[in-house]
Amino acid sequence: MVLVVLLSIDLSVQWTDKGFADAARAVEMELVYRYAEEFKQSSGGNWRSATLEQHGRLMRRDQLRHAARGRGLLALSLFPSNETANFDVLGGLHYTLITIGTPSQKFLVALDTGSDLLWVPCNCRQCSPTDWAAYGLQTQDLDFAVYNQSGSSTSKSLSCTSSLCSNTLTSSTATCTSDTQSCSYVINYMSSGTSTSGFIVEDLLFLNYEASTGGNTSTPIYFGCGEVQTGDLVQGVAPNGLFGLGPEAISVPSTLARNGIISTNSFSMCFSVSDSSGRLVFGVEALKGLPSTPLVPITPSVYYVIATTHFSLGGESVDAAENVIFDTGTSYTTLPQSTYQKIGDMMNKQINLPQFQLNGTFDYCWNTSDNNALNSLPTLTITLAGGSTWDISDPYVTFINTRGNVVFFCLGITPISSSTGIIGHNFMGGYEFFFNQQAMTFGWAPSTCYNLNASTVGSPNSGTSIVNRAASPSSSASSVTPKDAPLIHAFLLFICSLFAFILLL
Repeated sequence: MVLVVLLSIDLSVQWTDKGFADAARAVEMELVYRYAEEFKQSSGGNWRSATLEQHGRLMRRDQLRHAARGRGLLALSLFPSNETANFDVLGGLHYTLITIGTPSQKFLVALDTGSDLLWVPCNCRQCSPTDWAAYGLQTQDLDFAVYNQSGSSTSKSLSCTSSLCSNTLTSSTATCTSDTQSCSYVINYMSSGTSTSGFIVEDLLFLNYEASTGGNTSTPIYFGCGEVQTGDLVQGVAPNGLFGLGPEAISVPSTLARNGIISTNSFSMCFSVSDSSGRLVFGVEALKGLPSTPLVPITPSVYYVIATTHFSLGGESVDAAENVIFDTGTSYTTLPQSTYQKIGDMMNKQINLPQFQLNGTFDYCWNTSDNNALNSLPTLTITLAGGSTWDISDPYVTFINTRGNVVFFCLGITPISSSTGIIGHNFMGGYEFFFNQQAMTFGWAPSTCYNLNASTVGSPNSGTSIVNRAASPSSSASSVTPKDAPLIHAFLLFICSLFAFILLL
């Protein structure tokens, strides 16, 4: 099901195994659905199902993203697939808390696999509102900070003549006249008139040890001092900054590896379907034997791209030798028209329910009034380059009524005229994904996002140490799997969409 929710994330970075002998270790950030109570209060407890209009907004934003990619625009993964420019967009991204500077300040930053630069509001000439209440949420333990370079004793500017500036932010070098001039940046996003600009600074990023051990560590990191935001960025989109996870040298994973905080340039992201939580872990690799596929090299290296060979359903298979972008910022998976139609036709043959015509949104839909019907739907399997398979056990978009009953459901895939598809967020639930820039591989393993011991190891310099995580208080033998939770995603989608409507009143 579609998972488009605001994940406000506690930064819980921990050393992951007591057996590490050196300083290069895996560090972990915990993604938690922290403000669920605020959403409930703001909506008055009147939660309803996701509507056709709300799904349509997601699709229209996806279409805008695809068109921008076709025009060769870069850094396109900031925005999710919502039409409105404030909470709908904010709610579709994942967030984590980071701490920067001396004295330190906390920033709630959006996670983005499709861009590289970490930036936060700074020396603001035009920024998003800093009042948390301006976004309709009330909380006692989080303010939107604004970074002040002169107020941090550990802050330094990056010269425009540095190789890091010229190699990763080439558009900024045109106006560089001396080594005392700061490295400036401008990032233009696909949404009309939306950009961030400022200059690059270096300061300390603090990583907290596990609470039981105490202490912390820090590392210098380059990031953008975002002086001017425009368009959606002054209306609630990533209001406190963006955490770049892309492949370039200036990205957070590359910086942590370069600084020796982690000993391999790799990270994993996990998206739970049971409680909307997740995890972001740096410096870990998938255990040998887990499925993986090569990352497809592209120039410039803006996206994480993988190659598919087949899609299978209930013993039937269709050829699909094409590249797809793995994009956490796209709501619905999008495939080339011919592949999309073949998959839809396979499902029509195998789903023994009345077909439902939903003009203008999804093409393959079915009627049902049985909440249990979704548990017996066929699993869609993707075969990737190298032969490994990835089971998408819940590739559907479900519509429910106010009583929580399924009204109808649709195949959560949309067609695109391009030959390059996009794996969207609706295919990612219930898995941990591994992005290994050093080995140029992409891996995956089923996960609840709490018990990841069987799928990850520390970085190579750490021997064979397993990444340990505390079990979820709610985890048990009956943990919810992607197929067990068909209504949860639609339910959470509605929470965000309803709250967006309230903000627009």
